[in-house]
Amino acid sequence: MLSPLVLTRLEPADVADVRALVDAATAADGVSPFSEHVLLHLPRGGDAEVAHVLVRDEAGALLGCAHLDATDAVAGPSAELAVHPDSRGRGVGRAVAEQVLALSPDGRMRLWAHGEHPAAGALARSMGLTRSRVLWQMRRSLTEALPSYDVPEGVEIRPFRVGQDEQAWTETNNRAFVDHPDQGR
Repeated sequence: MLSPLVLTRLEPADVADVRALVDAATAADGVSPFSEHVLLHLPRGGDAEVAHVLVRDEAGALLGCAHLDATDAVAGPSAELAVHPDSRGRGVGRAVAEQVLALSPDGRMRLWAHGEHPAAGALARSMGLTRSRVLWQMRRSLTEALPSYDVPEGVEIRPFRVGQDEQAWTETNNRAFVDHPDQGR
């Protein structure tokens, strides 16, 4: 039986264990299981007003963990969780997720899964959770040459002009993301 431990602050040894787990998961999955915000606050034991869920084995090795932030009264609590690659498929993710859900002060929860890992999707479906949002990062190298392309007649491509282009850029962004909760306004 896995017994998650809930902490409001991580001690330095816990921070080291979480960092090692995150590094192992990142190496295995090609993407970090935690957002930049969580990782930036990790060295200090985490943010104020958050909870950390840790699952350890009998010898004390960290098998899985979660960061729970219940401070957003509008959107509701959110959590990110990670399971060590060597501990997957043993119920660790479920134990962490169930504990996080039980900690919700109002019954709502936004669980973030980074990188489209199949096990995260399977766990979510098995728990009756549904996907409500997908974040895409669209980027390109700034050092590689642009691919060749034909510019349609009447279209001019030029650099952004500060003091001139802000309004048009905002209007274009709003049209492109009209149904997106963060970018549509």
